[in-house]
Amino acid sequence: MRSVFDWLRWLPENVSTYGSDVDAVLAIIWYTTVVWFFLTIGTIGAFLVLYRRREGRRAAYVRRR
Repeated sequence: MRSVFDWLRWLPENVSTYGSDVDAVLAIIWYTTVVWFFLTIGTIGAFLVLYRRREGRRAAYVRRR
């Protein structure tokens, strides 16, 4: 489980006093991006299931006004 939370090990060693703050910002950006990615993929999957083609059901033509 440690490897999941230790993804920042590829970053260089902190030689500054604010290096850990920069790492924290990178972690927040990373985790936010990962969460949004899976939410987007889940939403696309849900729409694929909800609006799939079904036998005996014709597509509706919707006119734009």
